[in-house]
Amino acid sequence: MVAARWFALGSLVAAAFFGSLSGCDKKPEGLSDSECSSLKQQAFKLINNGKDNGGQGCDPKNHDTDCAETKWPECRHGVNTTNAALLADLQKKFEDGKCKDTTAACKDSPPVYCKEGLCAMKEPGTKDP
Repeated sequence: MVAARWFALGSLVAAAFFGSLSGCDKKPEGLSDSECSSLKQQAFKLINNGKDNGGQGCDPKNHDTDCAETKWPECRHGVNTTNAALLADLQKKFEDGKCKDTTAACKDSPPVYCKEGLCAMKEPGTKDP
């Protein structure tokens, strides 16, 4: 009788231990679709408005070093280096969250430069900045 109780108790403990290893209690991996969409929306707002609606400002005296290209969340845009770093953080969260990316490959984008205090892409047909 005592042996039967120990056997039953041992069986329950073993079942609980092996059950926890089987993955029944695993949390779903990755971010939800709405979280992924939110990251992309934040990235587009950052591209369009800059941090705190500050735009993509640059200092022409720095010889275009204030500007960078971005390939995510859409084909390349001219952004300042502060916003480029923030976009890289959002992209990392997006990729780490295993979000599905539908961004097309970008090809032959024009160079980014500081044009009259704003980061911009070189317009086709104009001289090199």
